[in-house]
Amino acid sequence: MFELSAEEKSRIYEEERARLAREQKPAAALLAKKLLVPVLCVIVAGFGGGIVAYHLYLLQGNMATSAKPANDVTRTPAAPLDPTEAPFGFRCGMSTTEIQRLVGNDAVSGVHGDLLTLKTAPHPLALIQSYDLVVSPKDGLVRIDARVYVDSIGGQMFHTFTALRDATIALYGRPDTSSMPSTGNASAIWNLKSSLPGGLDAIVLLEDHSATKANVLLSYECKDFGDYLDRKKK
Repeated sequence: MFELSAEEKSRIYEEERARLAREQKPAAALLAKKLLVPVLCVIVAGFGGGIVAYHLYLLQGNMATSAKPANDVTRTPAAPLDPTEAPFGFRCGMSTTEIQRLVGNDAVSGVHGDLLTLKTAPHPLALIQSYDLVVSPKDGLVRIDARVYVDSIGGQMFHTFTALRDATIALYGRPDTSSMPSTGNASAIWNLKSSLPGGLDAIVLLEDHSATKANVLLSYECKDFGDYLDRKKK
């Protein structure tokens, strides 16, 4: 049986991703969904998962949510953004109106004061199940909490944590502090205030075994988040 080499698999993977980025037609997306994803699954298996699996999740998520909802006329396409400056397509300082224009009304699952809860994002990751955005009336978007709900028993939480950690490392470098205890919550924190782009002040990745529903939280804090908290305390 003919077997592609690792170099050939990598080349095909990159060529197909580049082609999809150029072709924004529905037919191309449908063809990719039918043909490219199985090819990528083979490549992921050959590479042993890790960061390649993360990119596969991202690709599947973008294809699954790229079409405009038929009953939502307020949604506008999200412009390409640097993912290090705009996690999931959200930029620090965005207003609630700007966010809702990007995702559409159907994506909003709840509004509680300054907290806006979404089912998807302008550039979603299929792994993420909910997005909680703190939007300050004064400063706009100041915090993004992306959650993955998992089974706390077994390896699902560990594998989810490590996949998100490795993906974040690929974008921002290694965390400033990290902890992987044998019991309790694993964590990783990026808080290089002088070097995080896009108005970000800190990135926190955390396992939460104690919540009603165990989850892995990936949180992005903007530079104005501290001032927002100080005002809320007064």
